[in-house]
Amino acid sequence: MDEKKVYSKFLLADYRMMRPKVYFPSGGRTVYQSQQNSQFMLTKGSGISFFTPNGVTLFISKARKEYDLSIQIYNDVVRNKLKSNFLYVVQQETIPKLYDYFENIQSCIIMIYSAIEALCNVAIPESYTLAKKNNKGITEIWDKANIEKWTPTEEKAGKIVPEILGIDSPKNQPFWENFKKLKHVRDEIIHQKQSALTPNEIESAFLALLLSETIFDKVKAGFAMVQYFCDKDKSHSYFPMLDRETPVNVNFVDDASQIPGHNLNDIDNHQHD
Repeated sequence: MDEKKVYSKFLLADYRMMRPKVYFPSGGRTVYQSQQNSQFMLTKGSGISFFTPNGVTLFISKARKEYDLSIQIYNDVVRNKLKSNFLYVVQQETIPKLYDYFENIQSCIIMIYSAIEALCNVAIPESYTLAKKNNKGITEIWDKANIEKWTPTEEKAGKIVPEILGIDSPKNQPFWENFKKLKHVRDEIIHQKQSALTPNEIESAFLALLLSETIFDKVKAGFAMVQYFCDKDKSHSYFPMLDRETPVNVNFVDDASQIPGHNLNDIDNHQHD
């Protein structure tokens, strides 16, 4: 089964859907488009069926929404209040908005970093293996499951995924250093601990990272990382559809009986090369 890229004119209900699969039977004039479907039985006698969303895209979409909310609050509650040689004391009536900001920016950071983790994992083929030496000097062969679980996201994004895709490592991109800082902030959020200096209190110094204006550069580095991989492989079956015109691969089959799945939709029969 050969593959070829096409741009489909078939209107998707939502860009967060899984990328459609396109099939062209040999000798035919009709291109078929198949959408992945999820179906679950939830309670006795009832169930639900829907087009499957792209998990990476869900993370990105939520991160974007939280970014927009957080920067709006930041401008109002923080940036516009800061002055040189002046301690800004947040009044009680403003505390709820400040806490909203913390909610939004933390959610944004966790979501965009999760998007990068998920994207790296879906980029690794099921058959891929990685040779690694353990602390005894013995070479171990890691399968996809072990790589996903035990390999740091930084190594996946900086080395493993670029090698799989046959592209340059993003380590040389201007956003790489901020991406590493994003990881540090994310870890501080997730792994909160008790204060070493003040007993019975939670360490809150990481909140200073969230209040610094540079936090938005770190978040944008996360978006840039996702965009980098999507730009390098525009038709990857499991990558999010970030652009309005996103190519998909067309699979050439002998006849329509070889097309898997259901919900086939006849699209413009001239949309193939």
